[in-house]
Amino acid sequence: MAGWQEALERQARTRAKAGLTRTLRSRPAGDAVVDLAGNDYLGLAVHPEVIAASVRALRAYGLGATGSRLVRGSTDAHTALETELADWLGAEQSLVYSSGYLANLGAVRALAGPGTLLVSDRYNHASLIEAARARVRRSSSPRTPTRPRSRRSFMPTPAAPRCSSPSRCSPSTATSRPWPSCTR
Repeated sequence: MAGWQEALERQARTRAKAGLTRTLRSRPAGDAVVDLAGNDYLGLAVHPEVIAASVRALRAYGLGATGSRLVRGSTDAHTALETELADWLGAEQSLVYSSGYLANLGAVRALAGPGTLLVSDRYNHASLIEAARARVRRSSSPRTPTRPRSRRSFMPTPAAPRCSSPSRCSPSTATSRPWPSCTR
């Protein structure tokens, strides 16, 4: 087994020992459970009016986006929705994203200009953390994102250690640091 595979196996065993292993659980069609942990907490995915509107959209546009919105995936339904949202919000325009993740990436990119200080921690959603990192990468004066050592301390963490022997390095299991630590 290759070194990287062994490292993954060690990480998997460590997660399992700590009770952090997650497994997929299939749900049957027509499941009556109220979903408070997923993205359908309002139950709209099974609402009769939403299903009827989806059927109408399938008949009119077919299945799938057929491409990115910029290239070929934008429809008159998108335009109508964005116009109605803008009117409802009293805004000049609106833009609908296909996921909350993409919406967060787009919002941070649009709102955080050069010189904007972005403060984030590990409890933010991954989309906000990635948006902040992307903003730093394209900044004219990039700064390395830092994270607090604990919830009580907002001191920056030290830079990731460099290992002189990558073959002996593995992701740290003793700390919550995201970078590899040397196991010499």
